[in-house]
Amino acid sequence: MTSYEYSKEVEEEPSITTPLVSVITTTSSPEPSFFTSTKLEQTTTNPITTETIPPSTTTSTEATTTIRITTTTTSFKPKAAPVEVNSGDLGEDHPTENSNALVDLSEMFQEYGHPSEVYLSNENEMLRLDWEAPENANCEAFFVNYTILTLSRPQSFSLATSDEHANIKMFPEHTLDIRVFCMLAGALSKTWWAHRIAHLSKPKALENARVAEVNTDEFYVASIKLMWDWPVYHDFERYKIVISYGIGRADSKEMEVTNKEEFVLLDKLEPSNQYSISVRNASTELSLTSKATQLEQVTAPIISSTVYPGQISSNSININFGDSDPEQGRFDYYLLTFSGNNKNISKKVEMEHEKSFTFTKLIPGKTYQFSVYTVYKGVKSRPVSADITTYPLKVNQLFPVVGKDYVVLYWDIENFADSDCRFRLSYNADNIPTVSVELKGASRHRFSGLKAEVYYTFTITVIMGIGQAAAESESEMITVAIPKGRLQPSIHRQGSRELVVGFDNDLSVFSLLNGSPDNFAIIVSDDTSLNDDNYELKSWFEVKDEDVWGAYRASPSTWNPFDSERVRRAAFTVGTDDCVKRNLDEPYCNGILRAGTDYRVKIRMYTDTKVAMETDWGRIEGAKDSDDEEEDEEDEEDDRRFPCHMYLNGCRRKAANNRLSLIPFFISILITFFLF
Repeated sequence: MTSYEYSKEVEEEPSITTPLVSVITTTSSPEPSFFTSTKLEQTTTNPITTETIPPSTTTSTEATTTIRITTTTTSFKPKAAPVEVNSGDLGEDHPTENSNALVDLSEMFQEYGHPSEVYLSNENEMLRLDWEAPENANCEAFFVNYTILTLSRPQSFSLATSDEHANIKMFPEHTLDIRVFCMLAGALSKTWWAHRIAHLSKPKALENARVAEVNTDEFYVASIKLMWDWPVYHDFERYKIVISYGIGRADSKEMEVTNKEEFVLLDKLEPSNQYSISVRNASTELSLTSKATQLEQVTAPIISSTVYPGQISSNSININFGDSDPEQGRFDYYLLTFSGNNKNISKKVEMEHEKSFTFTKLIPGKTYQFSVYTVYKGVKSRPVSADITTYPLKVNQLFPVVGKDYVVLYWDIENFADSDCRFRLSYNADNIPTVSVELKGASRHRFSGLKAEVYYTFTITVIMGIGQAAAESESEMITVAIPKGRLQPSIHRQGSRELVVGFDNDLSVFSLLNGSPDNFAIIVSDDTSLNDDNYELKSWFEVKDEDVWGAYRASPSTWNPFDSERVRRAAFTVGTDDCVKRNLDEPYCNGILRAGTDYRVKIRMYTDTKVAMETDWGRIEGAKDSDDEEEDEEDEEDDRRFPCHMYLNGCRRKAANNRLSLIPFFISILITFFLF
């Protein structure tokens, strides 16, 4: 504890002697009691250096204190509290002005510790300062120093008080640095202090205050959503947002915003009424407010109409909506909006006009949104909407591939709007329960476990749209008979790159119940899990450069060996064509096979009704080892079907050796010709 010192240095300057006088006055009572007091007169002179914050000037003062001790006899009422009268220059009513330089806050923190808070309020056009010292501080009085920082030359004032509050002059549009110190035994104590920077200027007005949204719900309660641009930092302990609103001044309501929110909702308002709104930034302690931002907003009208569709087709929608009761709320007219393909259409509809409209030239399977509003003084009500989907087109192709106990269905659709598309597939037969499945993102499906010699009817329906807006196309159906026979073609090797395939015209497999034969496909594959179920098969040109070929068609697109009833068995040699280039008239080509590859073959018959029936996969019979194949190749004559570059290993060795053996013969002829 130091005597009236809170600076670290004492400057020697001309001294000013300030007398500090403390007088104790007592009152008398009807039942007096007497005591003797002694008046002591003593004069001491002590140098005092007072430093305040922020930087200003420093004054060194030598104070002379005179204490008079007098012995008197006074009568007083028992338990009467003594009254302290501050009659010195540090009095509350007459603060002392000085030009001491403020000590830096960081130094104050080091010397006095962390400060307590000083609270501000208005009292009789004065600025009231309040603080609360802890009990263990043992403060007998408080020394208050405040500096006006916003003057060109900051000025400091000081006062002393025994209360935990003080009143000072209000300094509008200025900033004060207020510091309160604890006094104990006539000196400043470092046990406690308080600090506050007080901004007495008007707060900054909110920027870009605006009405973000107006709405009236289905219960006819209106609301207004307000927004503004928050500053980078907003002190909610010192400032609050005050919003006043009402239809008239007499009916005005007020709300406060005390924390940062994305928007503020003014609710429980009347529909179709104009509200005056005032938004301002206000101090939570003082009667300081920013300039008010004024807004005028009409609340949204009510709407009780319903929207419902009439007739719907794949390219048109009829839309209707009902009337709203004008007695329940004012509005001027209706507004119908339509969200189309590349544009939105809005149509104003008078209250007495017809409320049915047909929209044409729409896209099949696309979902359109129709909304109806009521409008009052340019403000729209909440929308009453309906999502309606035009009927999608049915599948334009549905092809079945029929096997021993299965049917694979293939289909194709036109989805111009790229809508959410699903398919419902089902089949039924006599004495067999209906089986149904719904698929998404598929173009084929396999039904297994079917019974032989039974007619099955397969149905597919296209579904587009989501939820209540879903719409279904017309169904596409096809009926097929499941054959009872089972057939595997016979397959033999012919050289290293050819296969000879044989099969019978077995009517138990190629049933005429599904249509007459149109063409037969020889399907070759080195991996039966790839492409084998495709209705439209790949050609040799499409697979020849792949590491794994999968299934492809080797026979021509019109090949039908059973065009005569007398033909009962057919044969086809795979790998015999010189497929140098594509033929525009024929997409398929019987190109050479890869040597040393295990191929499998099946036969598929296409009927004139677009139904395909196929055999099981056949395996190569009588497989040869590599030594036998080399001997057979050496025994082959030079009547090969392909040039050398068509073979992976070049020309046959025997043919190559025969050519080399003729070289000496031609050399001898040339020598004889030149000699003779």
